[in-house]
Amino acid sequence: MALPEDFTKRIRHIFLHQRPHVSIMTAATLLGWPQARMRAAIAAGEIETNVTPFATWVWREELMAKAIELWPLDAIEEALGE
Repeated sequence: MALPEDFTKRIRHIFLHQRPHVSIMTAATLLGWPQARMRAAIAAGEIETNVTPFATWVWREELMAKAIELWPLDAIEEALGE
């Protein structure tokens, strides 16, 4: 099955990105959520954040866990490739 290029790029970024965290805005984009949905998920405790003096971050592990909840594992594996 051919996945949309945007989906593949987002999955690859979530699972293969070198940095341990992303901004809240980037996390929302990667999950395909509007900002309001991300804020609601954070408020509800669905997504945990880490606040530093510089910014509020979403750890990659949080994104990976949410991606596995949202999308079928075979689609994630296909997006990641070998």
